[in-house]
Amino acid sequence: LEQNSSIGSSKESEETEIMHEKCPVSGADVMLTPLERAPKNVFAFTKTQLTEKSEVVKTPAATVTTTTKVVTTSRGWRNIFSLPISYDVNMVAHGTLFDTVNSQLLD
Repeated sequence: LEQNSSIGSSKESEETEIMHEKCPVSGADVMLTPLERAPKNVFAFTKTQLTEKSEVVKTPAATVTTTTKVVTTSRGWRNIFSLPISYDVNMVAHGTLFDTVNSQLLD
């Protein structure tokens, strides 16, 4: 699990640590932001994943290359405990839970 951190200061001079990691399953970039109510073990996260697909079609007149890039972003919360347990709660947009276009179902 690859992880980077950056520290910023708020108005109250409290330090807020935002962590960045790479999802080991999907390869998505994950940004974890601590929540005020439990900054040590509850984080809001944003996952951003880029999927790229190229298609080459050869015709007698030309070769056409079509590249499609899809950027998907999902949000949720992660709870981390002192035990070796953690879990993510992903939010799914209303009406897309069973939509086959929803890439969250495949990750």
